[in-house]
Amino acid sequence: MSNKIKISGIAVKEGTSRNKRKYISSELEKFAPTLNGRPILKDHEGITDNVIGKITESKFNPETTEVSYFGWIKEDGTGIVEKIRDRRISEVSIGALAGKVVKETKDSDILIPIDMEALELSTTPVPGNKGTSVGFEKKEYTEEQLKEIITNYESKSIDKIKYNYKEDKMSEQTTENKQVENTFESENTALKEKLEASEKANAELLESKKLNLIEKYNSVCEVKGISPQKLADASFEMIAFAINTAESLPVKEEAEEVKEPAEETPAEEPKKEEKPEAEPETKEPEKNESAENFEDYVITTEDVTGRGVAFYKYY
Repeated sequence: MSNKIKISGIAVKEGTSRNKRKYISSELEKFAPTLNGRPILKDHEGITDNVIGKITESKFNPETTEVSYFGWIKEDGTGIVEKIRDRRISEVSIGALAGKVVKETKDSDILIPIDMEALELSTTPVPGNKGTSVGFEKKEYTEEQLKEIITNYESKSIDKIKYNYKEDKMSEQTTENKQVENTFESENTALKEKLEASEKANAELLESKKLNLIEKYNSVCEVKGISPQKLADASFEMIAFAINTAESLPVKEEAEEVKEPAEETPAEEPKKEEKPEAEPETKEPEKNESAENFEDYVITTEDVTGRGVAFYKYY
């Protein structure tokens, strides 16, 4: 029994998820083509050992408003194929980035992702979006396709009979068979190596995108002035949600330093200019040039009635 199976199912459908994301029909229609070619992981863990398959086709159905997909899953030693066969795993979850996220209403906590781009599809026992599925690929064939399949089968059967026909030169036939066998084995090995390289490249791309998202988240936190959370083990969806949440927060203002008022220095009073005290001016009695010379005068009280004096001049 081959350890690789073809699968199909519903990746996401219109409605509100358990983590309060509302997927609308118009956005899912744009999202559907981005899922084609993306890897299938287990539980959104973007590491190489968790890559178990690939999406080969995806499309949007406007009647059912859901995104369907086709692809394949290969057994990785953990029993994943058996779990899908016995329906222990029956649902999936998308891993995507949104160009932006808007609120359904001003006061609502329901967020609507806009311009989504698929990163991966994961098997999970508990998906966020109700109504998803994973199972064996169910493909309906037209009458012409069935005829082509039968013709190819008959042609291969005839070739096989011719190939196994025993001729006289048994040794040559055996050698030819071995050569064909070796050719098939070489081609199979080359295809296997090519697939492993492709899976490794996808895993490295996912890891690079995750690191870029975490770096973007840390930058937003630095601008907003908040402490970033550790997101190394988070899924792409959780990192995108953290970025959108951080971007919606206001910038944290730093507390202004309270400066004590500077002690005022009393203004110096202007110094009064000291003027030297003026020395009292000694005035000499003005000399009355017209005054008479009192020489030869005699002062006496004789012959004076009452208080008084008399001046006499001798000639």
